[in-house]
Amino acid sequence: MYVALLYVALCLLHLLPQSATWACRKVIESSGVDPNRIGIICNTSVWRDYLEPGMAVCIQHELGLPASCINMDVTNACVGMVNGMLTVATMIEAGVVDYALVVDAECAEVGRICAHG
Repeated sequence: MYVALLYVALCLLHLLPQSATWACRKVIESSGVDPNRIGIICNTSVWRDYLEPGMAVCIQHELGLPASCINMDVTNACVGMVNGMLTVATMIEAGVVDYALVVDAECAEVGRICAHG
């Protein structure tokens, strides 16, 4: 069975990686998939708390996913989520990974949105 896991987190009070990690935990728990079988985690968030390290690295670490799990951030404005889903779907279809986790966490704080302009 091949499954792409997807959950979108909206950050209001927490840092984005923490919100994304929370969303990932929820979807992993509800799916029943063994976290050790997740072969790739793809973060598609537009907003970031910092440039490096990438959010996917932080989320992978917080979830305790194995070192063999590929992590990547895909940013392409609003279509980043679609790009991320297509990328991991291709990897699943090609047999590179069995399970994938695609996550997006965005910020809705007006102060952060307007802070730079």
